[in-house]
Amino acid sequence: MSVPLFSRKKPGMGQRLEKFLRTESYDADDELSPSQGSSMTLRALGSLLILFMVYVFTQADRQLLPALIPSGLRCYPKAGDDKDHECSIYANKSDGFCSPEDCITLNDFQHAALTGLAYVFAYLIAGIPIGRLADLSSRVKVVGFGVFVWCAMVLITGLSNSFWVMLLARVGVGVGEVSCNPSSYAMLSDLFYTSRTKALAFYHLGFYIGSSLGFAVGATNVVLCWRWPFFFLAFAGFIMVVIIVLFLKDPEPEERILPEPVPQSCKETALQLLKSKPYIMICIASSVRMISAFALLAWLPTFYARKYNLPADEYSGKLALIVLVGGCTGSLTAGYLADRASVNKKQAKAYVIGLSQLLATPLVVGAFAVDEQGLSFFLFFLSYIFSETWIGVSATIVQDLTVPDIRAQSSAVYVVFHTLIGGTLGPLLGAILLEKMYPQDVCDENIGHVLIIVVPVCYGLSAILYTVVGILIKKQIEGHSISYLHFDTAELEGSTTSVESEAFNLVSRNRSYQSGCT
Repeated sequence: MSVPLFSRKKPGMGQRLEKFLRTESYDADDELSPSQGSSMTLRALGSLLILFMVYVFTQADRQLLPALIPSGLRCYPKAGDDKDHECSIYANKSDGFCSPEDCITLNDFQHAALTGLAYVFAYLIAGIPIGRLADLSSRVKVVGFGVFVWCAMVLITGLSNSFWVMLLARVGVGVGEVSCNPSSYAMLSDLFYTSRTKALAFYHLGFYIGSSLGFAVGATNVVLCWRWPFFFLAFAGFIMVVIIVLFLKDPEPEERILPEPVPQSCKETALQLLKSKPYIMICIASSVRMISAFALLAWLPTFYARKYNLPADEYSGKLALIVLVGGCTGSLTAGYLADRASVNKKQAKAYVIGLSQLLATPLVVGAFAVDEQGLSFFLFFLSYIFSETWIGVSATIVQDLTVPDIRAQSSAVYVVFHTLIGGTLGPLLGAILLEKMYPQDVCDENIGHVLIIVVPVCYGLSAILYTVVGILIKKQIEGHSISYLHFDTAELEGSTTSVESEAFNLVSRNRSYQSGCT
């Protein structure tokens, strides 16, 4: 039996509004009419689009800061300073209502703190508690609170006039982000049970569209003060808060295939996660991969600005296109291939990630090694297509490994863990290696020599670790010790065990959308 991603008929706008305003509930065993099923499908689509837009804005802000640092936000040496030479590309202009004094004095370690360590601290103090709150209460309220906090902190980022004020603002931005992703993962896993990989792959397109938007907005720094892009994003975020309050609703009982989650204690949750070897290994694998992601986040704009002497509008425009096209292509392709490959082999999702990271490694080496900027951008584009296949598929594996009762918490632990490792080591390794290898480089001209060490090593190591994840999943399935994977919808068609068949039959009986279907 094959169940497409959006298999129910779409109602009109009137039916959509009726469904949003409906307050009555249904018994989980009741059969649903085609019109009710269609209304729930449109509701799920609407929820996906709202959560997608939230993700776009949060990622736009995260990429915007490092895009602006080398083009006016950070004070670099200029003519007249007591320095060996001027960093000419970093002219602190008075364009767009900014005076030259509006730049903020940062060293490389403070640069790393703003683009990585601030998020680490936020995820450390808020990630797991908020994830547990999302499992025990309304996930929509958690998302709404997170977006509101995010908007306020982005606004304060634009108003900052010192490193410490901006650091506190970025910690607040991180708190807002961590309130959104785990809750979104869990909500989408409930609403798109039959094609979880595709739904989450689409959701994670927000990462690439948002990052591209961040680069594009950063390019406006050639005509606007660096503060204004943050103001624009904060305003758009407050509009999203209103949309969430009006239209985003928690899944109703009839919209769930599995039973309503039953709250578990912290001890029970921890024991379930710790007993899953694939889950522990995927947290480690994603952490290694995130080291390279945060290194690129923090230092990639600086690399292109310094090595090729490019102004903000040139490097930001090209990187925006690479992230948008390359990231979306890689994510969608990976979602499709992972679903197809995992029909009969559940571990294939992890193998898809491992292979893609391996293919990306030599390409990214070339991108940082060549002297011609056009070739560098082209090689980075190719490497980006392969390297960015991991994020949506990896998140799907985490959802597959856990029951609905703890999905938000398992996602929170997963996100917190790899953010702690990646956010700490990624930007910091860049600063440390730059300081040790090139202590006189006040303009960060040699950051490419650092990236050519950090990024390929992390790609290669993560390829090995994700392969290990696949092996562990295979072993535990063969030993029938991963009961949660029996509910993984990507494998329901062509199930090979009696437990899987029974689970699929139960789902079919409880979620019939046509009269007489059993």
